[in-house]
Amino acid sequence: MPDEWRVRWEKPNDSTVPARGWVYIWESTPAMSQDDAKRIFDHMCGLADSHNHQRVETRCNGVLVDEWPESTGAEPGLST
Repeated sequence: MPDEWRVRWEKPNDSTVPARGWVYIWESTPAMSQDDAKRIFDHMCGLADSHNHQRVETRCNGVLVDEWPESTGAEPGLST
């Protein structure tokens, strides 16, 4: 079975209490290749501030691989 790469844009569930987690706004569907995920992740990081999205992440088979901004302490951020 091939790896399933996805990219997400997220915002805080409650901007006054960061510990309440994140709500995803958009997720890539269907799953894509690692190269496509990296390209979209880089592009979305460049747009995140102007669209008020406070987190962008890449996951492979449901496991966090990379995030912007870098790790918040909730999960380890691993660069590809």
